Amino acid sequence: ADREAPAHTLLFAPTCDMTQRMLVPPPVHSEAAKLHRDAVKMELENSALWKQFSSQGTEMIITKKGRRMFPGLRLKLSGLNPSFRYILLLDIVPVDNSRYRFQGGGWQAVGAAEARLPDRAFIHPDSPATGAHWQSRTISFHYAKLTNNTLDTQGHIILHSLHRYQPRVHVIEARDMLRWGGGQHTFVFPETQFITVTAYQNSKITELKINSNPFAKGFREDGMNSKRQRDARQKRKVVNLKDTLENGECLLRIVLECFYLEFNHLLIGFIFNYDCEVFGQNLKTCVVFLHIVSAEQQ
Repeated sequence: ADREAPAHTLLFAPTCDMTQRMLVPPPVHSEAAKLHRDAVKMELENSALWKQFSSQGTEMIITKKGRRMFPGLRLKLSGLNPSFRYILLLDIVPVDNSRYRFQGGGWQAVGAAEARLPDRAFIHPDSPATGAHWQSRTISFHYAKLTNNTLDTQGHIILHSLHRYQPRVHVIEARDMLRWGGGQHTFVFPETQFITVTAYQNSKITELKINSNPFAKGFREDGMNSKRQRDARQKRKVVNLKDTLENGECLLRIVLECFYLEFNHLLIGFIFNYDCEVFGQNLKTCVVFLHIVSAEQQ
């Protein structure tokens, strides 16, 4: 007799909720694991600098090509398992649902925020690395860049201009990366909030950035790009331009007088000598000379 075909066995579930699989943390099976998570600490090393900016209303430049943050995040980690491997992520999320404008010497909410952009996270380039590695050095997200280009393909963090944002740092055990929360520790420092701009609005923030950023030393009072130096260079340019124009006017006047005299001489010679060929050649020479001098002046 013919045997019945075996019942079809599903190897995979008919539906797969990847969001749930990736985002739901695994259950905590022991008090020891909870104590370990509570032991992980992060310190913002340059907290004093951030607080100095925060007191004035921190502004962060964003551009189409991407701009690094200043101040940057300088962090110290402790409490990690030295032999476990961890991944560090930076993301930046909106603080509220408002759009801001700088007016009356401060930032004021003036309307609803634009639609939230897709969240992007910047993975620290040392990831994944052991707990011993992370705890032995100052951690910096120097290479993270902020952009307002919604079509960015470089992996920069995309933000809206004139919105308030909060950076967050996540420490994730590499073995739990797909579960997003298994060994996850998230750290937020309120003093690192900032408002995104395409040009600084508060002159006090501009001054703070110039005085604090080592790459902006040229803009300081004694630097080559300081206001005093820029004004002096501009003044020299104006003086040089004035001298050039005056010299050019004198030279042009001399050339025109010479041309006038030479043309009269040629005309008289033509009248009395009737040598059309010689007259034409000499006139052409004068015109070419005048053209060359005029081109040099331009």
